[in-house]
Amino acid sequence: MPYIKKEKRKELADFRTPLDAGELNYVISKTIDKYIFVKGGVSYTTLNEIIGVLECAKLELYRRVAAVYEDQKLSSNGEVYFYGVTKVDESKQSELFPEATKAEIVPTSMEPVKYGQGKFS
Repeated sequence: MPYIKKEKRKELADFRTPLDAGELNYVISKTIDKYIFVKGGVSYTTLNEIIGVLECAKLELYRRVAAVYEDQKLSSNGEVYFYGVTKVDESKQSELFPEATKAEIVPTSMEPVKYGQGKFS
């Protein structure tokens, strides 16, 4: 939340880099508040612009940083999702899907499954 102590607000006003999530939230919130002021106050258009920018910034952070990090962890620690990602060898049914019945098993092979061709598409 952006409600940090006043002494920290003064430090951040001098462009100190935020050190935790609360400070980061405060800096973002103050930037938004200044933007609203410059745009002439609260309006649907201004709020829509701000929310759109925040959403795009979030998506770009995920695409460029979080997804890359997750791919590195996937590579080093192994896959978690098998269903819909790969076709599973029937001999591994009890290991991967202990609660599954034989009728629910994906066809034999380890070939990638195209998006939208899994059990739930």
